[in-house]
Amino acid sequence: MFDFPASPADGTIYAPPTGPQYQFSGGAWRVASSSVPIKTAETRNRVVNGAMQISQENGNTAGTTNNYYLADQWEANFSTTGTVSYARAAAVTPYGSVYRAALSVSVADTSIAAGEFACFRHKIEGVRIADFQWGTAKAKPLVLRFGFIGPAGTYSVAVTNGALNRSYTATFTIPDLVDGYYTIVIPGDTTGTWAKDTSHAMTLYFAVAAGSTVQTAPGSWTAGLFVAATGISNGLAVAGKNFNLYDVGLYLDPQNTGIAPPWTMPDEAQELAACQRYWHKYFSYINSGGNGLAGANTYAHITISPTMRTTPGGSAVNITYSNASGLTSNTINADLWQLRVTVTANGSYYSQADLIFQARL
Repeated sequence: MFDFPASPADGTIYAPPTGPQYQFSGGAWRVASSSVPIKTAETRNRVVNGAMQISQENGNTAGTTNNYYLADQWEANFSTTGTVSYARAAAVTPYGSVYRAALSVSVADTSIAAGEFACFRHKIEGVRIADFQWGTAKAKPLVLRFGFIGPAGTYSVAVTNGALNRSYTATFTIPDLVDGYYTIVIPGDTTGTWAKDTSHAMTLYFAVAAGSTVQTAPGSWTAGLFVAATGISNGLAVAGKNFNLYDVGLYLDPQNTGIAPPWTMPDEAQELAACQRYWHKYFSYINSGGNGLAGANTYAHITISPTMRTTPGGSAVNITYSNASGLTSNTINADLWQLRVTVTANGSYYSQADLIFQARL
């Protein structure tokens, strides 16, 4: 049984996890011709960790604080009088990915105030989308495709710029607790400021609830920061409800096909390297200097690989010493870090610590 999109437009393509693709034509779904290849958007996914494979910082542990990273590059983003928790969930998707982003409602918020909201948030740096040419007359369209499951209702997607003053919103309607894939066509923004360097260029929001002041009408670019479209349901209205987001892909669509390419599971090693551009942890780094003089400062230089997005903030945790103390650090640039310890007494010494580097958007 296939879960065809509701209220399709003529020409809409539906690609189930298995079997042929279907096209809506003349009021009915028809098998697309195998002799005529269907044009799709480009295959390169601009989302980092769209399959939630990597969760360096928190694993599958749930968090209840705003800006909590449930997986690398995926944040909890909410303001509510209820209580919500976010986590990476180990649950196989229809395409075979093994993880999902999960939002759970612990305490309901039955009446969403004007500025309240609950979203999954994903930030993208400028170098990943520079070829979109947004902010110019040559701005190109995109296709966003993602998997979603939750209680029946209408929920929302938003795309905003890093300057927080341009927004595009859309809605999608889901049946009750059925895994499904949804496609949103996003026109290129010909105005606004869209970074093309290593700074924050774009944010994706997947909202399950939003108040009136953070909503805007769907389907067009709007000045201001909005995380959802008007018409969104209140997904926080009932305690115990759960939402999953998974298999997220954002694709450039220069031919304006409106069709996402087939989902491809990212290579895990490549995805880890992409995530380590923003957050990286070295476990049990040992700075051993052999014999030292009492009071002498000794230094170690750590090469950070892969190179991070920008000069990171660095910290050392879980520090242990032998005949040493006073571990301090100094970030030098995006791929080099300096560690210093002070020798306590003449003789051999060492220090050991977990090193954390953070260059998130």
